[in-house]
Amino acid sequence: MILGLALAGCPAADTGPAPLLAVAPRAGSVAGTVVDADGAPVPGATLVTTPRGYEAVADDGGAFRIERLPPGAYALTAAAPGFEAAGAGPADVVAGEEAELTVTLTRSDAPALPVRVTVRGPDDAPLEGALVSAGGDLQTTDAGGLAVLSLAQPQGLDLQVTSFGMWPRTVRGLVLADRGGLSVDVGLSGRPPDGAVAVGSDLCARCHEEQGAGHAASRHGRAAALDADEPAVAFDDGWTVDLGDGAAAWLGPDRDVTLLDGVGNARTLTVAGWIGDPARASVPWAEVDGEAVPLPFAWVADDPARSALPEAQARVVPFEVARWLDGGVLRDPTPAEGAAARCLPCHVTGAAPTLRGDGGVTLTATWPFAADPRFVEAGVGCEACHGPGSGHLAASLDDKAATITRPDRIEAGAEVCASCHAAHTGPEGLPGAVGYAPGDALDVTSTAAHWPSGAAAAPGEQADELGLSPHGAGSAWPLGCPDCHDPHTADGLRREAVDNTLCLGCHPDAAHSGHTLPDPGSATGAGRCIGCHMPRTASRTDFGAQTGAGRLSSHLFVATPPADAVAAFDAAGADRLAPGAFPADPCQDCHAVALAVGGPLDAGPSGDPAERSTHETLQAFFARMFP
Repeated sequence: MILGLALAGCPAADTGPAPLLAVAPRAGSVAGTVVDADGAPVPGATLVTTPRGYEAVADDGGAFRIERLPPGAYALTAAAPGFEAAGAGPADVVAGEEAELTVTLTRSDAPALPVRVTVRGPDDAPLEGALVSAGGDLQTTDAGGLAVLSLAQPQGLDLQVTSFGMWPRTVRGLVLADRGGLSVDVGLSGRPPDGAVAVGSDLCARCHEEQGAGHAASRHGRAAALDADEPAVAFDDGWTVDLGDGAAAWLGPDRDVTLLDGVGNARTLTVAGWIGDPARASVPWAEVDGEAVPLPFAWVADDPARSALPEAQARVVPFEVARWLDGGVLRDPTPAEGAAARCLPCHVTGAAPTLRGDGGVTLTATWPFAADPRFVEAGVGCEACHGPGSGHLAASLDDKAATITRPDRIEAGAEVCASCHAAHTGPEGLPGAVGYAPGDALDVTSTAAHWPSGAAAAPGEQADELGLSPHGAGSAWPLGCPDCHDPHTADGLRREAVDNTLCLGCHPDAAHSGHTLPDPGSATGAGRCIGCHMPRTASRTDFGAQTGAGRLSSHLFVATPPADAVAAFDAAGADRLAPGAFPADPCQDCHAVALAVGGPLDAGPSGDPAERSTHETLQAFFARMFP
């Protein structure tokens, strides 16, 4: 197809080259010299404009020139090793012209260097009017979000950034170079307005569809359920759980549970909901005299990492039986043993706790339209991490970003995860912290129940382990939870861990002399980084009879030697201990699977993790491979 276009003002015939257009200049420049108090040039001085942060370095004669400056008034900050930082100006920059400035520096034994800080607001746009301070210097960001501080060279510089209506943020551990200063980019998070309440993830997902869909399938999204069919325990098959001392729980039709003790007493209850991760383990609760009370058994899901072992099959196991039985005889759980006091504050969203004089806790939904009077949402909803969203929901489009919390942009970001994923108790013994909201600093005491190595022995201690690990905040390779985890995904990880992709992203040259070549796709997972460095040392429900391992991986990130297990036997003065009485031996974990699939790996004299000799033999192998 040929299109004929008639353009107004175009010549009908070629009349020669078109005349050049005269374009008015749109920018100007600043030039000058950096000198000392005696007028001698200061070569190599660094200069930064305020506003906009244009930079230059003085030549050997102390001369500099900064070009392409939009018209306006500009001040200069200059710094050089051996001198105090100093300013000059402002100079009026006019389009097409060059302004001149001379900057005089005074010699000093504590040289100052420019620190250029760019602050972005919750919407990622430059934030004007933010206060930036460090080392005694305080500046306010300009329209471009820029503030330039003049600081002596420190070690471990702490930079504070604040702005009205947002969470303050501290960037710690910055170090100035010998020359050239430092540029820092800081993003601030919005903050829910006072009085905001949770409204539920369903409303969040109306705008944030992708994150909402991922969250609904995630472990956070399924951390509690009011649907008694989740997970699908085979009640109709009449399963029976041995609770010890002659007591048992019989799972009958219609989600009824009959508790039978050793002296003939019986009590029938109905499952009203579940607490936990149905992909790993969940505990049912029943309503008893207006209290949600966990029942004395747990549903344990299939464990695909150990599919060849009997302990990896889905089953029902006893769980905290003492809440219902005393010496095998039925008793009434105390209010302090209810789910509201022990579990729900970390497993539901939008619940205001009230401590009662009887040791119990009353939860009240923070939103009047909630379906359940105790909480807005069953599960760890969006607002458990991002803060209550009613203000965000009501805000205009321009203000929405400033009315919700982004955990990756707040000083207490790690504490958002630690509020539940650490061995913290609130002031009255609640999980998490009473009245905690994302962005608050946790003022609680850690009560970690860990093995001597520091590895967790019980759930909810990952943040404690991380703090002790080579990836802790004070280490050479600090990591935060979001570096590896994405809470909006089904498995909660940013990359695949089973095939080593996650670990090799930062450790591409990882090599382990004397050990088997990595074969993470094999039935045993030989060479899998997380197999040795993140052994399953903790469990809420049970420890494996074939492996001695729990269901929850350690976040200590150190290879746990079999000697740790041997030490537990020695401390108890025993040659045999029940699984759960000693830290999981990752070597036994792998070797037990190898035996089950007919592999060549030697799992010790008996292959029984309950025997000391098994771990002794594996420690001998370990010592030879890693002397």
